[in-house]
Amino acid sequence: MTEFAKRTVEVEGIRFNLRSGGHGGLRFLLVHGIGVSHRYFLPLARELAQYASVSVVDLPGFGGTPKPEHSLGIGDFARLTLAALEMDDDGGPAVVVGHSMGTQIAIEMARQQPAAVAGVVLLGPTTDRAARNTPAQGWRLLKDVLREPFTSNVVVFTDYLRCGPVWYAKILPAMLNYETENRIREIETPLVVARGEHDPVAPRAWVHQLAGLSRNGRAIEIAGKPHVVMFIHPEAVAQLCLEVAARC
Repeated sequence: MTEFAKRTVEVEGIRFNLRSGGHGGLRFLLVHGIGVSHRYFLPLARELAQYASVSVVDLPGFGGTPKPEHSLGIGDFARLTLAALEMDDDGGPAVVVGHSMGTQIAIEMARQQPAAVAGVVLLGPTTDRAARNTPAQGWRLLKDVLREPFTSNVVVFTDYLRCGPVWYAKILPAMLNYETENRIREIETPLVVARGEHDPVAPRAWVHQLAGLSRNGRAIEIAGKPHVVMFIHPEAVAQLCLEVAARC
């Protein structure tokens, strides 16, 4: 089993973590969603590490990293993550794989520094216009919890506890207010928008809308899976990631 070495980076006075493993000419960066950490990406990271260099980020304030004194927006997370990517020993552009709020960060990274992002994989992207408010997101999250296996719920909710409600509440407006459908129009790199078939957070129509709005994208659905699809079915998601890398 591939080991992922932890490295703490500091950018603009903000400290957060990268974990890296694997080897090869391909390079992937995995970006988690709100409240969680690198942990739910580890099954996918281990799959990809058989073929490529893989880094998994713990964004500032998440996964036990220090919480900045001020809240951060999606553009801030993207800028900080890009800077950390540049510090990585592997160098070169990466295929950025984002999940949930991490999809917004992946899009923003590709907007800010196109040369650093070879391709983009969006898993369960947030947030469509019908759910840009806290009650709607809470209801969708509850429905997803009932569809997830016990193992993924344990990982997600223990990470929520580490994050805490105060930091979660500070970041939530940034996720809700980010207009994914407008930003994705600017992405020119190869792009896949994917969802689990039973994902209530990223409805089917929304995923197809995003793929249609992107310049070089397509929509994929993974049968029978809920929102945290890369934890439950890492083999299928790894294949998607490798296909995007092959198009780069």
